[in-house]
Amino acid sequence: NGNGNGNGNGNDDDTTMANVLIWRIFKNEDELRSEKLLEIRLRDAMRIVWHPFNANQFVLLHDHKSSTSRSTTSTTTTAATAATEGDGTTEKNNNEETNKGGDNVNNDAPPNQYSVVATFVESTRLMTVKHETENHALCPCTKPDEIDGGANGGATKLICFGKASEVGIHDLSWSNQDTRHVLTAHNDGTVRLWDLREIVYLDVHTGKEVDELLLNQLRQQQEQLQQDGSVSASTTTNTSTSGNSFTISGSGNLVESAKCIMTVNVNITNEPEGSKDIEVRGCMFLPSYEDASHNLQPGGKTSLEPGVCNITSPFITVTKRGSCVTLWSPFTTSGRKPTPVRTFQLGNGGGSDPAAAADYNVSLCTAPNNAAVVAATTNPSSPSPLPSSFVLFADKTRSNIFALHLNSFWCTAPASTSSVDTSLLSSPPLSSASAAPSVAVVNGFDYIIPLHVTQPVYS
Repeated sequence: NGNGNGNGNGNDDDTTMANVLIWRIFKNEDELRSEKLLEIRLRDAMRIVWHPFNANQFVLLHDHKSSTSRSTTSTTTTAATAATEGDGTTEKNNNEETNKGGDNVNNDAPPNQYSVVATFVESTRLMTVKHETENHALCPCTKPDEIDGGANGGATKLICFGKASEVGIHDLSWSNQDTRHVLTAHNDGTVRLWDLREIVYLDVHTGKEVDELLLNQLRQQQEQLQQDGSVSASTTTNTSTSGNSFTISGSGNLVESAKCIMTVNVNITNEPEGSKDIEVRGCMFLPSYEDASHNLQPGGKTSLEPGVCNITSPFITVTKRGSCVTLWSPFTTSGRKPTPVRTFQLGNGGGSDPAAAADYNVSLCTAPNNAAVVAATTNPSSPSPLPSSFVLFADKTRSNIFALHLNSFWCTAPASTSSVDTSLLSSPPLSSASAAPSVAVVNGFDYIIPLHVTQPVYS
């Protein structure tokens, strides 16, 4: 829901404004009724992306134009503290930075910034109170940092380091293979793959991930120093080990975030920094397909190496104000980054005037091949229908629609895919239990259908 009054009494006070309202729509006799279930007074939530099948889970995308950035400054220890060096030795640190193994924290350095770009919410675990007058569940938090989070909380923050205007989020796509994974599209020309179920601790000064086991050991170390009277409870311990430097303090030098598994640079056309064409406007997993590569041939083998499995499906990214889409290979267990397979771009329609360029809404539409559906209905032994997918470009101003078709076919997966849950594969029935599975794959785009509609296109 857009910015709206959450208490229904016309009061526009910021403390009572609701930015997110969750409703239940139901039929009562012959009428449709509504019931307000949850209100979240988060000021900068701009969009809800629902879990594919669990209505109690969703992700709130935060407005990158609002103040979701947090500035951090460095503090140094005023008493002698123990600092573990990169070579494993321990020495005293008296009001100076002597970290040999990592990045030093410098008081004179400009403050770093981190941005909460999105928040994963589990409504059944969210700490709420009863609304003052309407009795529905209310989460009164107005900032992402105020939502109860962590492994035991009802919300998990997705944190990127940088100004919100630079790393802000545009889109999110849930993985069909494992819904703990989501892909996000950002202003800085990248997409990021996240694990929503793994919570990590990040140093707000360096942006580096802190090992939880080491973190617990260092917390115990600081508690012991406090008990011995060596340091006060307000002291910040600057520590470095194995090339990672971070700080421990009760004042918020560590932040919890979902784990960012990998960041992929989508700016393959080398647009100049600061250009709007760098922004990744959208990202979409292709749930009906198992692989994408320009080398794939009908009836051939997939590009998976023996012993390597896909973490996600192939995906598409949207750039250049929606006029350009790129097909990417999947994320895999090899640890290598996905590679671009094919790129397609429509003319901007603005001539030499960039301001007059078309601005497209881009979406994905997938349906089984009609001929194969008919054949499967009349002959049960025929192969399963091959999925047929279109990338739809909708011109917001000229009422033009372009349907770009993905070139898809069946390939044979290597035997190693037997380690993957085959119920997740888009495969036709196997002739025998020992046969290698056939999976639907894509290698690019094969044709486009232009359409013109008489009514404006809004979405």
